[in-house]
Amino acid sequence: MKLIINIFLLLLFISSCSPSPDRSELFKLTDSIIDSLPPIKKTDIGEEVEDKTISTKDGKYEIHCYYFSRSIIIYANHIYDDWDLLTEYEELQNELSNRYSNNDKVNEVKMRSSQFGNSIEIDCNTPIPIQKDLNINEEFKMEWSSLTTNDFSDIVKIIVKYKLKMCGEFYWKGSIQDPNKYLIACTPNGKSFNIFIVNTLGDGWIESLNDDEKAELKKPY
Repeated sequence: MKLIINIFLLLLFISSCSPSPDRSELFKLTDSIIDSLPPIKKTDIGEEVEDKTISTKDGKYEIHCYYFSRSIIIYANHIYDDWDLLTEYEELQNELSNRYSNNDKVNEVKMRSSQFGNSIEIDCNTPIPIQKDLNINEEFKMEWSSLTTNDFSDIVKIIVKYKLKMCGEFYWKGSIQDPNKYLIACTPNGKSFNIFIVNTLGDGWIESLNDDEKAELKKPY
């Protein structure tokens, strides 16, 4: 009898130390979804990305992906007892929190309640760091580079759209704060420069510099 009890305890210990095999596919799917999330600025501009629902092959878990709100909702479909379901979600919350504790895209893993019942939410709506105000030389601190039609067709299209044809020689710098902003300098004679900002967001537009910015700006040469 003592031997049977010892064997039972040993098996119980082994099972408690082993990772849950029915969650391995779930974790692979959540890994893949989180890795596929675009940079946060893309969702901020309202890029249309279809939401979708994925289930594990065994049908035990259902994952709802909301790309615009950067939210992943997980339902456990194989447990019907309320107490067991609560335990399942508590374990999932702990395991997923540990799994993504160092992932920059994951803000929080939490249990949530809705009209559809309890679930686990992986919140990937990471807050954007507050950026300090930079002067024109700090924001565009990289060196000037020549602008070519092939490399920057979006910028060239916007320049043509606004009929800025007075220049034959163009230079550019990228913003360190906004990936859509470029500082453009053009010259018709290599002496005087027309300098402005091109924003490629949406259809794109051109921004003028104020007098203070023009005065402190470092020109291409």
